[in-house]
Amino acid sequence: MLLLDVDIKKFQELYKARFGMDISKEEALAKGTQLLRLMELVYKPMTKEEYELIQKRRLETLPLLTHKLQNHESESRVTYDQRRTQ
Repeated sequence: MLLLDVDIKKFQELYKARFGMDISKEEALAKGTQLLRLMELVYKPMTKEEYELIQKRRLETLPLLTHKLQNHESESRVTYDQRRTQ
């Protein structure tokens, strides 16, 4: 992918804002290209079927997660209260 001059300038600004360092146009081009390549390798769009499956699984597991969190909180409170009385 080709980065335009405006893209390189914006990357330099973002880099400076995030890391507090100025980088050259050449370094910004190299780092920007590497970032785009990484995103190209990692990012995979989700299909509608995958999205629906994840939403279904999320709804099925939400009560289990809620129950687990509630039990963990009450166990933590009991342990804390027991330590205070000893």
